[in-house]
Amino acid sequence: MQVQANDGSWRVERDFPGTGGPVGQLALGPGGALGLTTPTGATTYTEGLSEVVVSTPVLTKPLHLTGQPVLDLWLTTDRPDGHIAARIEVIGANGQVLRHEGSNAEKQATYGYRSLQHLEPIKQNWFRQSAPSLPPVASPVRVPVRFLPTDLVVPKGGRLQVTIAGRMQSPRASLPSGTASRITLLHDCEHPSALRFLMADPKAPALEVREVDQEGPLTAPAAKRRVVDGGLATAPVCGKAPARLDAFRPTRELVGR
Repeated sequence: MQVQANDGSWRVERDFPGTGGPVGQLALGPGGALGLTTPTGATTYTEGLSEVVVSTPVLTKPLHLTGQPVLDLWLTTDRPDGHIAARIEVIGANGQVLRHEGSNAEKQATYGYRSLQHLEPIKQNWFRQSAPSLPPVASPVRVPVRFLPTDLVVPKGGRLQVTIAGRMQSPRASLPSGTASRITLLHDCEHPSALRFLMADPKAPALEVREVDQEGPLTAPAAKRRVVDGGLATAPVCGKAPARLDAFRPTRELVGR
């Protein structure tokens, strides 16, 4: 697969969204922290009325997320319903959300949504739950939220930011359930909520692709091992290495007859 990142670079991956790169994890923590190795506590918000924003420290090296990230949440709800809307954004060194070039100037971001009444597991890359099922109230439940396929490079000096809410307006509107559930995100070592994702293959060959406004001969890019993580995403969380979820398996293994 030929893949283009948000920074304009092109490369060849063996598969997409399941790439041959390493697995990363960034654990949620108190006070808006993202990327802790020993997270503690919990964070509560009201669906449709408030939100939770977490972000990494300023990065000393680039971080490259690719494929379909999964926000692997542990949470409780005070009512038997609720909608989870989540957004991943790339924050530049100036503290602003980076945007793609072009007339639309969309944010360099990806989005994911999940209903607490639709939590059956996704098998073979398909979601087959035919009817809603009430989630437990006041008991921890695991809620994986898949994001739209993406390829995001967070530059040195930037940050990765995740927003979790009950509604989101763009690019696809997601409305709250209407129950105003109080959602408590658990982020301790017994219930480690984390953003899990694949990173680009460090050995993936770079491509020089002609853009519409590019003239002259193409020059083969220099062969070099790309930086995909400065150490933050591959660090153990509560003593455990990043998990390779089923969602990260190569497409040919996920899609069967």
